[in-house]
Amino acid sequence: MEEGSASGTAEMVCFFRALDQQWDGDTSLINDKYARLFLSPKMQERLANYADRSRRDRYRKLLMYLFDWIILRHAAIDDLVRQHGREMFVVILGAGYDSRALRLKDSMRHGVAEVDFPATGEAKQKLLKAGKLDTSHIRFEKADLIRKPLADILSDLGLKGKKALVIWEGVTMYVPQLVVERTIHTIATELAPGSILVADYYNEAGRTGVSVEIVKAKTEQFSKTFKSEPILFMSAPAKLEALGIAQGAKRVTTRTASGIAAAAKRDDFTDTGMFALAEFEF
Repeated sequence: MEEGSASGTAEMVCFFRALDQQWDGDTSLINDKYARLFLSPKMQERLANYADRSRRDRYRKLLMYLFDWIILRHAAIDDLVRQHGREMFVVILGAGYDSRALRLKDSMRHGVAEVDFPATGEAKQKLLKAGKLDTSHIRFEKADLIRKPLADILSDLGLKGKKALVIWEGVTMYVPQLVVERTIHTIATELAPGSILVADYYNEAGRTGVSVEIVKAKTEQFSKTFKSEPILFMSAPAKLEALGIAQGAKRVTTRTASGIAAAAKRDDFTDTGMFALAEFEF
């Protein structure tokens, strides 16, 4: 992940959430009324161009249902925050333009920290201030996530030996496997038993009607478009479980897009098999 300007990927994900709220309103799985606050004027204009809900299905197909996965993964992680945020601190690594600290404030009884590169964090805080939003309950931790060890970040947050729910969303596919291993190991050794890490990953074992080569090429095309990185890490449920256990997790479970949609009783989302969500329990 490159530093120096606010993340283009962060705005892309934010745009998807704003689209979902615009199209589905109160029936949206996440109903993110804050998402449009973080969009640039150019993206605000684009959002207005998609106001007609009849464009929803065509847009989803055009984006190879990446939109579907991002909305579903947000909904699933939101559920984990509601479930565990009342009993442990919440850490959002690479927070980008995440709005959970605003949307799910009542579920974060033990506090929340957003950790991100200085440029992205500063850009976000300016927008929050301009929107006159109360952020007194949020701890903003600016850190170079490439150079500063996660153990030091957790220590700075006063979390060493304590329980926490760590959210690592939209990152694993862009980092080497060693970074994934070190992140899991650090949480296993630095935080208290009962802690949880949730992270999505590129599922190389996913069933899809599109060839793996086309899916990977298309995904990397999206990455370049939004100034992100090429795919570096892929795994499969069984492989990721073994990796997690080897690094200190007690249990690793995977959720697919179709599983999340079924639990939410929604049949208007498509699962291409490209991505999955892993929950590591320590």
